[in-house]
Amino acid sequence: MDNPLITPIEQILTTSPGVSWTEHAIIRTLVDQEYLSADYGRESLGLFQTHFLVMNALYQLRQRFCDAGIGSLSISALSILFTPWSGSSEEWDERKRELMEGSPQLAEYYLSWDTFTSASTESVDELLNSFWRRYGAQDDRHDALKLMGLEEPVTMLEIKRRYREKAMIMHPDRGGSDAELAELNDALDTLKRYYS
Repeated sequence: MDNPLITPIEQILTTSPGVSWTEHAIIRTLVDQEYLSADYGRESLGLFQTHFLVMNALYQLRQRFCDAGIGSLSISALSILFTPWSGSSEEWDERKRELMEGSPQLAEYYLSWDTFTSASTESVDELLNSFWRRYGAQDDRHDALKLMGLEEPVTMLEIKRRYREKAMIMHPDRGGSDAELAELNDALDTLKRYYS
């Protein structure tokens, strides 16, 4: 399947080397250039398909730029940056390895046309709902760490050790309360979802 956004995105990136783009800025430029409809995100499926096509084009271009030794294309959630290459071929080989090792699972996801063709309104809505549940749960994780008196980075071993220490203090037989112990148990359950 050919991605119709590869050429216009390549044009956007190569005519502005060293400029850090966001995905949204690239999409707005594509809308302005009439490669995309202004209502691309009216429905969740259309929004997902647009996102997929942009990311697919970026990962294809990253590979193309690497193979040709043209430059590097860094792709992250907050920044998309094309940097032309002007160093030696030995340095390029090392840089190319670094680039291609970054986020292989994301590249695989966005380079698979099955991801695009199998998407439905229901599957995209579930994907978005799952994201928002996980996003909202981040606050729960931070609250649980705070209750335990811990900060990132932390391991499950440290969490269990701190839980045992606090459980001894909060236990009703030692002057604590059932409510405090229940809150500590909830915090442990929350942290197990992230660190186990």
